[in-house]
Amino acid sequence: MGFSVATEPFSNANFDTLPVGGSAVAGSLTPGILRFLRRALTRSRRVASTCTGAFVLAEAGLLDGRRATTHWYRARDLQARFPRVKVEEDRIFIVDGPVWTSAGMTAGIDLALSRIEKDLGTDVARAVARKLVVYHRRAGGQSQFRRC
Repeated sequence: MGFSVATEPFSNANFDTLPVGGSAVAGSLTPGILRFLRRALTRSRRVASTCTGAFVLAEAGLLDGRRATTHWYRARDLQARFPRVKVEEDRIFIVDGPVWTSAGMTAGIDLALSRIEKDLGTDVARAVARKLVVYHRRAGGQSQFRRC
């Protein structure tokens, strides 16, 4: 995609939230990444994915038996590849216990604002939304499609 990312190994410390981003190119995850993700729910308060990041969580088994969403264009593929996931293809974002998933990239903003609101309150979430110049937050159960 035209950029590089410098990384460092995680320590054994716990962390609050593990965000998992999407990718324009689907690929197989390494065994090390899969092990790390499988331990994530015991080492963090929550795991969140944006868009096709749901495929990463599903491949690691974190979505088995859970409700989840992704971008509408990829939702049926997610369901076909991972039948144990309860894919709801028409949702902006879904919170199922400690696992949060969202549709496309702007839905990731809604998911992030929802996390801020849950953690720090409505006033802080509104202030962040105002600085981002976005609507406070669409509801997670809102449709990905605007019906005209």
